[in-house]
Amino acid sequence: MSGKKKIIRTMNKFYYCTYLPIKAFGKNGNLIHTEGYSKEHENILKLNDILIKFQKKYENERKEFIEIEVDSIKFTAASICPKSIDKGVFVIGPYVDIGNKISGIVQKPSDCMIHIIALLRNIGESSGILENNIHEMHGIYVKRALFFIKNHFHENLTIDYISKQLGISKCYFCSIFKKETGKTFTQILNETILDIAISIGYNNQNYYTMIFKKINKMTPNLYRKNHSKIKLSNNMEKDKILINYI
Repeated sequence: MSGKKKIIRTMNKFYYCTYLPIKAFGKNGNLIHTEGYSKEHENILKLNDILIKFQKKYENERKEFIEIEVDSIKFTAASICPKSIDKGVFVIGPYVDIGNKISGIVQKPSDCMIHIIALLRNIGESSGILENNIHEMHGIYVKRALFFIKNHFHENLTIDYISKQLGISKCYFCSIFKKETGKTFTQILNETILDIAISIGYNNQNYYTMIFKKINKMTPNLYRKNHSKIKLSNNMEKDKILINYI
């Protein structure tokens, strides 16, 4: 499947999950695809010149996604590749906050966009639009660390453990990980867990924790710590072998 088809597939799934209009633009501003847009939406987008505003803010702030609001109407722009604008840009919206009714425009809670972006990333990963980018974005140590996080997120992963498996110092690992991903090890681990929770229907972290505690009589964090020590020990030799193939 071509890169464009993967982007279209991602956008189609995203729209039917959220009913938020979404566009994708290439690096040079060329339109890749549109989902859920009406003529009114098109006029709002063109009037606010969202793409140019995003590019300017991205150059200054380097955030994964940027929200732009004009006259209570909001748009959120996020690079198609989480770490580079070179692959193009998703533009989500228009939308307004809950309680701010404007005919023909979707309402969304003001604090939910971080979760909506996580959903978009999760759909994008399952559609394959990010599968080749990890080799372009990261060096071998960070790539191997991300492999561990994705496949062992349920265990009590620590910086000490991963740096030992990589054969590098903890200080050096923290330095290159933050430099290449723009985030700390703990942030990436928590985002991975949140993405998985969202993908199975828990779009509220507090609700997920409450249900988990009710079933297991302990929080997810305590459960992960209590059930991972033996498994980490048993997997150490196997992981040393696996990590060398990444």
